[in-house]
Amino acid sequence: MYSLDYVEDTAASEDEQSHFRPVEELIQFDGKKRYQEDISLKAADLATTLSYRDAASADEGFEKTPSPDTIQRRVKEYGQKLSSFVSDHIPSTEAGTVIPDGTKCHSQDDDRSQHEVQLTLAEDDDGETRSVLDVSVNADWNDIAADLDEQDAITDDAAVVSDREDRLVTAFTAEDRDHQLDLAHVPRSLRNRLSVDGALELETRKEIISEVSGELFHLKNSVEKHRPAEEYSAIRKRIARTCERIEKILGN
Repeated sequence: MYSLDYVEDTAASEDEQSHFRPVEELIQFDGKKRYQEDISLKAADLATTLSYRDAASADEGFEKTPSPDTIQRRVKEYGQKLSSFVSDHIPSTEAGTVIPDGTKCHSQDDDRSQHEVQLTLAEDDDGETRSVLDVSVNADWNDIAADLDEQDAITDDAAVVSDREDRLVTAFTAEDRDHQLDLAHVPRSLRNRLSVDGALELETRKEIISEVSGELFHLKNSVEKHRPAEEYSAIRKRIARTCERIEKILGN
């Protein structure tokens, strides 16, 4: 927050404004807002990316920290701007790989205990960058997927990479689209499946999960090594070898 003093121009004529704030000639201020755009953006960024404890210790850059109500209003305002920006830029994206995911956060509303924040990303062709296709709160995954289809944001044969949430998978994997479990959820899913019948001891289950995860991360590193040089033959061989080894691990 800034405190500016007026300066009197003693050389001004009678018909000229004699009092002014010189800083305003160099810096653009929105006089209607107590907190300017850069301060609001920083506050909103802290509120949406850090835990409460971390955010409380990260406000050293403020002379005076905006109130929680002010930050909440700014988050809503910027969220609406982001949604509008995304909507204007996603038509005909035709993403070949789509990554939808959701997370729960506590709600202070009287009618619900939690909110579900949903984010859908598109992985660019180079496999190194991602762009936002949709940001929603408490929306139906079917509606999200339908809206993206209507805007040609996803190809008909796109690969859908996510966890195993039934609603999400069903919404996005229509017709020619295949679902792929993301790398982080493979060991979790395998752990659950191995625990269902209790046929294996805990240490045996841990060993299987560790070996399968190791093979998958080996494959991931191999792909990252060979893809920049377009060495697809080497990648296919690595995939085949990984499948064989995983089948052998699970078969034993």
